[in-house]
Amino acid sequence: MKKLFTIVVLLSSVFIANSQVLDTPQHAGNSGSHSFSSVYLIYSPAKYYGQNSDSDPFMKFAIGGDNASLLPIDNFTAYFTKGLMAEWYHKTEDKLSTNMFSVKAPLNVMFDLKLSNQMSVLPFAGVNASLGIIARIADSSTHYNLYSKDDMGDYALRRFLVGWQIGTRINYKGFYGMVSFEKSFMDAGKNLDFKLGGVNIGIGKYL
Repeated sequence: MKKLFTIVVLLSSVFIANSQVLDTPQHAGNSGSHSFSSVYLIYSPAKYYGQNSDSDPFMKFAIGGDNASLLPIDNFTAYFTKGLMAEWYHKTEDKLSTNMFSVKAPLNVMFDLKLSNQMSVLPFAGVNASLGIIARIADSSTHYNLYSKDDMGDYALRRFLVGWQIGTRINYKGFYGMVSFEKSFMDAGKNLDFKLGGVNIGIGKYL
């Protein structure tokens, strides 16, 4: 948990610093905006999607932020966004506790559909890359490193995953709600034919 707290503080500092170097940051949805930054919190009932069956859901919580740049398109407003987030997955089942911590970098193309001067809808789609930091399953007496071949043999998880996401934001007065779906392109492990993903529900604020 100390590592999680440290990374959360670092993420917040990075995105607040980035927002300060932009030329008069504008909220997405405002005409004439060239860039914006935001921070957000996400909850997800994430799970592993298998060929024959899906796993029970994990509780996933994430904190992150992004920066966006206006794309040179004349007919409508679109942005390219790059972000960074810290994710924590947790599940307790049959006295076994599973905890996984990872860092993810999503890249998106986002379209700005303005509804009024104060409200807009921003659908987006893109890809992401995540790096697993910690993954362990434990009971009262022992624990196993899910990334370790010594502990898991041929069924160890991959640390590095590449995936995709699609979703939308609804902006209102500098805040937004967000819903998206994401899934990894790659199987969770060399001999594990299931992919990590789920629906994300979040709230955010423009800086």
